[in-house]
Amino acid sequence: AQVLAADQDGRPVLVENRVGQGKVWMLTAGEYWGHAALDELRAQMGARLTGLHAPEIHISGDTEDVDFHRFRDDHGCRVVLLNTDWTSAGNAKSVTLHTPVLDIPLQVIEGALTQIMIRDDVAVVFASPPALVSALTVDPNAISFQAGGTGQSQIRLFSRRGIACASESCSVHVINDNQVVFDIDFGPTWNTRGIEQYTISR
Repeated sequence: AQVLAADQDGRPVLVENRVGQGKVWMLTAGEYWGHAALDELRAQMGARLTGLHAPEIHISGDTEDVDFHRFRDDHGCRVVLLNTDWTSAGNAKSVTLHTPVLDIPLQVIEGALTQIMIRDDVAVVFASPPALVSALTVDPNAISFQAGGTGQSQIRLFSRRGIACASESCSVHVINDNQVVFDIDFGPTWNTRGIEQYTISR
């Protein structure tokens, strides 16, 4: 067994023991786990476990009030972030979404869902409301997705490989070789008939 934490007198408080291919941690403190006296120990354990077992897709930065949800499907996954700091309307939390191949800086705005569709080395970022993106497809030469919404919306596309883009249906800004921004005006009511397809050659 290995002592991971000890009290001021050197007595073990947290002990690790290997069992098969795994590890077991035993807390020897005589206090209830939620007791305030263990706040610092819980914080240190959380940081250590997060470092050891960070999931494949996770966020870092100002994450304290950001809910993180990940949904898998046959085409990749969708990440949904919600800023739950309701102390001031429209406040933003700066986080970075980490995937196996991308690090995506995000501003998670209170009052809207920040959604990220991920497939292979591609991510599409948008806020709901006002937009909804679906049908993300990735092949060796192109990326495409469908978008619908109301009013003005900005949709960002990230890819590890260089991307070049042109669109006749919306304003496109190439930020760098790995990021493109689409400014879309869907109109005053939800645009379901005019959901548009964008193709990005790479």
